[in-house]
Amino acid sequence: MSDVNGTSVPVTDLSERPEPYRIPEPNIRKVHDAMLQSQYNVVFEAAHQASKFAIAANESSGEADTATRLGYLIDAAECLEIALTQVGQWKAALAYRLHVEDERNAGAGF
Repeated sequence: MSDVNGTSVPVTDLSERPEPYRIPEPNIRKVHDAMLQSQYNVVFEAAHQASKFAIAANESSGEADTATRLGYLIDAAECLEIALTQVGQWKAALAYRLHVEDERNAGAGF
């Protein structure tokens, strides 16, 4: 058993207490930002790799056979197709975000 020494303990109101296990606030904007960032990463990497394949096809003109060079160009084209697909999706995502922002700001006096 514990002994009571007769002193009072101050208790703060529940509304003033910090909530250490509070549920984090959801944020859809973070999801959209992550999606746009990932699309940028795919576009950048695909275009970068396509340029490397194009350089390999060009620089190996005397060393590699025609089939190898053609393979490099096919790989470059595939990378560029991936990049263009992602650019289209990125563009659509930004257009949607612009549409949502326009609707949100419609009543703001603009």
